[in-house]
Amino acid sequence: MEKNTKKKRIADFKIPSIDSSKWAIIETLKMIFTKNSPKDAESLVESFSKKYEILLQEYEQEDKTDLARFYRLIMEFKPALASILKPGKEFDDMCDIAVQQFNVVLNRIRRQLIFKHILINQTNLL
Repeated sequence: MEKNTKKKRIADFKIPSIDSSKWAIIETLKMIFTKNSPKDAESLVESFSKKYEILLQEYEQEDKTDLARFYRLIMEFKPALASILKPGKEFDDMCDIAVQQFNVVLNRIRRQLIFKHILINQTNLL
């Protein structure tokens, strides 16, 4: 029974930065596109943003928790990017940048879960 409680805590983990993570990704793409192809930057970012939002909304009813929504943010990045860019070096570079940004949040979650686990274990020892 305690195992289910711990799983529920993880599933219900609050991620306050889902929207800010999404916009950080979009702004990063905008910066890269502005540098690499200034003429098309606005339209590329707009097309990406629309596609990303459509893909995220497809699962809105399923993704009840913040953790599920953040997972979806990660999973739908590549398909949204593929809607505006062909596979190649630029595509791969943008995916690498996105992974780094997503990992910042994931690492914070991991640290907090480890910290909670340590606190629970210390409390059980008392």
